Order: sequence, then structure tokens, then C-alpha cells
Amino acid sequence: MILDAALAYLFQNESAEYVNDPADSGGPTKWGITQKSYIAFLGRWASPAEIETLTESDAYVFYKDRYWTPLKCDRIDDAAIAIAIFDTGVLYGVGTASILTQKALSWCGATLKFDGVLGDKSLAALNLVKREEFLSALHQFVLQRIESVIKLNSKNERFRRGWKNRADRLLTLSTQAPFNREVT
Repeated sequence: MILDAALAYLFQNESAEYVNDPADSGGPTKWGITQKSYIAFLGRWASPAEIETLTESDAYVFYKDRYWTPLKCDRIDDAAIAIAIFDTGVLYGVGTASILTQKALSWCGATLKFDGVLGDKSLAALNLVKREEFLSALHQFVLQRIESVIKLNSKNERFRRGWKNRADRLLTLSTQAPFNREVT
């Protein structure tokens, strides 16, 4: 199941350790799930203690509902591409990940609107694009996004190296074991 592989990849970037970094605007975090995002997911208040006790199963349900399904990763034939888009969505949000995906597809030759919605045209292009070409393009657009986020708020400078390392890791997906149609 590709969602399992996507979560395994994600959890190499996001810690199972509870953290409450005052510089992180998301608040208390575990498995990469911030208190703010978990409150939105639940539709009710969630205490820091509730975040601290999140299980891997809780994270699975959260990520499937908030990122995997909205990004339509189950409709992407190439698992490496689906995982890259999923990871980008977790870091930058579904809308931004969709726009970065559409820009990368455009760079690869597709004619698309950058509307932030991975609809039928975007999905068709994703299922035709060459993996290495797409991952390279997405990587470049993610690096640009990092620079714009830091430029907008200099307090984010302290996250630059980690964000860049995470972006660079997307390129490793092109060489990982054959990720072909098992997307669920």
C-alpha cells in the first residue's frame, strides 16, 4: 500500500517525538501534526497533552484525511511522484503543493492553469510525466517556495537548512525501488 510507504517516508522527516518549539507557529507537535492542524481536523479543541499522546495510527488517519485524499494521491500512477506531492503538501499545505505540482508539470511541458486544484487535467499530466523530470522540477519549485517563506518572515531562517534537506530528499525518490501502480 503506497500510503504506508508515503507515511514511512514522511516519518523520516517528521518526528514521533513531542515538541513544543516557541518559534513554530503551529504549536505543540508530534508526528508532524501541529496542535493547530489537529484542532482543525477534529473540529474541536485539542490540548497539548492530546498532541503528546498521538499514536502512529492517529497520524495515519489524520494524514490520509487531510493530505493524501485531498491531493488525490490515490489517482497518481507513479508512487514516487505521489509520495513527493504528499510530502510537499504536508509541509506547505494542499493548495500550495497543488500549485507547485502544476508549476512543475508546466515546466515538464504540460499546459495547465495554476489553480491549486489537482483535477483531471493535472492528474492526466502526472500520469504521463517522466518521474525524474517531474521530481527535479518539483524540487526547484519547493526551493523557491522556501526562499519566499523566509523572505516573508525572517524568523523562518532558522528552518532553512532542514527545509532544504527535506526538499533535496525528494530527489532520492527517483532512485528508490520501483514504485508503480499500487496507490491506495
